[in-house]
Amino acid sequence: MSNSGSYDQIKEKIVKEIDAIIEKKEALVRSKQERISEKEEKIEIFEKGVKSGKNARKNLDLQIVEFSRQEADFDLQIGNLHAQIKIIENEKRGLQAVKLEREQELQKTDKMNLETVLILEKYKNDKALLQKDLEELITINDASIKALTIKKPEDEDDNTCPICLEGYNKTDHFRSCISLCFHQFGMSCLEKFLMHAVRLATETSKKGVIYIDFTDLSPIK
Repeated sequence: MSNSGSYDQIKEKIVKEIDAIIEKKEALVRSKQERISEKEEKIEIFEKGVKSGKNARKNLDLQIVEFSRQEADFDLQIGNLHAQIKIIENEKRGLQAVKLEREQELQKTDKMNLETVLILEKYKNDKALLQKDLEELITINDASIKALTIKKPEDEDDNTCPICLEGYNKTDHFRSCISLCFHQFGMSCLEKFLMHAVRLATETSKKGVIYIDFTDLSPIK
């Protein structure tokens, strides 16, 4: 808004300067015409008095020379005014170009601001999704830790899954071992747990979190 106000003030100043120059030009032209008329009248008078003597003719020649000099001066001033008008018009065009450039910059800035708002909204949505997944994983992890800490008779340790406390079978809940730590769990329990872990790790890896692969499982027969 300040750029637009500054441009309007400069534009109004330029218009006033051009009007003043034009008015001055017109005044000079009128003055020139008046002097020409005066010169013609004097020439006419002097021509009538030429017959009265050589001195009158000499004075007339001097008057003509002076009027010619003044006419040349007026022409020079008018030429200078034309040059000034041209300079002002060039400056006006330059200001219009600057205004257009500023408007384009403002449009570009508005577009960048809108893109920033959209990115922030997406970040908030992603953050909420990650928070939800994290809470689910914490719940599952807490349940797993709790299940692992439940004491069982020694004869059941080798035949039941520490997660669900159910016995192993030969279909979907056969005994499996994690090769990184060698802990043993039922395969279906591990799949449910690791599904949440992998989904969370995949989402958070985009934010710089290291993804660790816990899917290296070895079935125990």
